[in-house]
Amino acid sequence: MRKYLIFNIALLFFGCKAKNNTTELSLIEAVSELEENENQVYAWKLERNDLRLLDEKTFGLVENWGAFMKFQLGLENLVRAKNESEMLLAIEDLIVQETELSNSTYPEVFNHQMIKSRQKVVRTFLLQLKADLLDKSPLTNSRTNFLDSYNQWIEFMNSLSIQLKYQPKDENKS
Repeated sequence: MRKYLIFNIALLFFGCKAKNNTTELSLIEAVSELEENENQVYAWKLERNDLRLLDEKTFGLVENWGAFMKFQLGLENLVRAKNESEMLLAIEDLIVQETELSNSTYPEVFNHQMIKSRQKVVRTFLLQLKADLLDKSPLTNSRTNFLDSYNQWIEFMNSLSIQLKYQPKDENKS
């Protein structure tokens, strides 16, 4: 009986000791995961050179398009976001500005369904980015998707303005 008691005490002692170690490890893992989620803005680091720019010809065509210029300013706010709350506000502002942009009158050159569909893709990935921020999910996929869709949209606008530049002019017009 005495051996049985010593065996049970030893089992209880070593069993509790092993359980505390796993609890400490899981606590450390939880803290590190929380720190990673809090620092996801720093891991995201959207920089201005990640975004494709409008060429001079395209900029000349859109500079009087107020809704587009407001969207670009909103994008600058997203680039300058320093923490998660600023990023969330910038994304919400961009979503509102994209809605205004889609309801605005497009310049004749850019009044194509292909431009509007690429703009809807940009909106979709903005919404995905907002959802990932609210859910505290990693932003790497939504960041890549947003940047790709935005850059394709701008690249297509640039290519349309280049095509316009090289179109033969009608000599009958005065």
